Amino acid sequence: MGDFPPALLLGATGLGILILLYWFLKTRATRLRITGDEVHLEEGLLSKHHVDLHVGQIRAVRVYQDLLDRVFRVGRIEVFTTGDDPEFMVGGMPNPHQVRDHVRNRRGSLE
Repeated sequence: MGDFPPALLLGATGLGILILLYWFLKTRATRLRITGDEVHLEEGLLSKHHVDLHVGQIRAVRVYQDLLDRVFRVGRIEVFTTGDDPEFMVGGMPNPHQVRDHVRNRRGSLE
């Protein structure tokens, strides 16, 4: 490996593993379900946070994707009911446009 110190290589590898472990645990700790006319968000591994919304309450669903998100087909979803702040936001969501379209279709079937 040339002049690359083994301790630096070991430290970089350990940091990479910690970042992947954090990402894995964060994705496992977040669940977004759309069942019938309800949207359920559950976050947390040890302590839980729940948000339940009726599809009719949802005013807007925004999708944000940067270049890497688009490459990996993930994105951040923000769900708005009233006001300017999102009711909740979920990052790293696979196929975020499909989720937005599904909520939009469910809202359309209620009207």
